Amino acid sequence: MTVMNGDVRKPEIAEAQSYFAIRTREAEIAAPSLPQTFAQALRLAAEQQELIEQQAGQIEADAPKVAYVDNFLRSDDACLMRQLAKRIGLTERELREELLSRRVIFRTPIGRFSESKQRDVVEYRYEATTKYMGWFRERDQPNAPRHHNDQLRTTLYVTPAGKVGIASMLGRLDAGQNQIESEAA
Repeated sequence: MTVMNGDVRKPEIAEAQSYFAIRTREAEIAAPSLPQTFAQALRLAAEQQELIEQQAGQIEADAPKVAYVDNFLRSDDACLMRQLAKRIGLTERELREELLSRRVIFRTPIGRFSESKQRDVVEYRYEATTKYMGWFRERDQPNAPRHHNDQLRTTLYVTPAGKVGIASMLGRLDAGQNQIESEAA
C-alpha cells in the first residue's frame, strides 16, 4: 500500500508500482475462469469425467498389485542388501558405497581378533541415518560370532519402502520392478 500511494516521481516507487501492476495483471489472466456458457460447462464436466474414468481404470489395473501387497507382504518384510543389489543390477559393494556416498547409511569400524588370521581385523557395522530409518531394519544375529566387546552382531535389512526408495533414488526402479515381476511369474 505504501508503494502504491507513493510519489511516482521517485524511480524506485515508479518501478515498484509497475512491478505490482504487471504481477496483478498476470494473476488475473492466470486465474481459472468459470464457464460462461452451458456448452463450456458441459465440456468442462466431460473433461473431468474423462479424468475420473482414467483414474478409475488405473485403480482397477493396480488392484492385483495392491491385493498382493495386502495379502502377502508385511510392513516389516525385509531383504538383505545383497538381494536388493542383485535385483537392481548392482553388486552388494556398489550398493553400499552408493548408499554411503548419498548419506543414506553410515558405517562404524569395529575391531575384533580373527582366530583364522591370528590378528586384529577391522569390520564395519552399518546403520541407517535418521532420515532413512524407515527404509531399514536392524536385526540381531545371535548365531554369528560376537564382537570383541561381546556385543551381538547385527545385520541391516532393507524394508519394502526402502527397496522402492533406494531403487528410485538410484534411477533403477524399472530394473528392480522387472526383476521382481519375473520372480513372481
